[in-house]
Amino acid sequence: MKHVFMTNFIHIDFEHLLANLFGLYSLSRVERNMGTKPFFFLVLYLLIVSSVIESIIHKIFKNIPCSIGFSGVLFGVMTYEIIKTKKINIFLVGSILLNLIPEKKIYL
Repeated sequence: MKHVFMTNFIHIDFEHLLANLFGLYSLSRVERNMGTKPFFFLVLYLLIVSSVIESIIHKIFKNIPCSIGFSGVLFGVMTYEIIKTKKINIFLVGSILLNLIPEKKIYL
């Protein structure tokens, strides 16, 4: 479980780090709207849930070479915003694409 939790803070390359930073920046309005403390607990909750689910998946499928990482938390915050506001803006779409493109995992 420790290994899976630590993968949230490892980045493949500089572009991956920049994509996550852009995603976090574009979602900063979520923090402004809900407040710092609730946003912190949302991120913490998503981090824990993501790590537990990933740990279970890695126990079942031992040959999976990659991890969801903090990108999964960003997708969780994006999903929260879409559900809460019932709309999508250009920064949200851009941050989703930037999180997918550097990792070459576009599943369209």
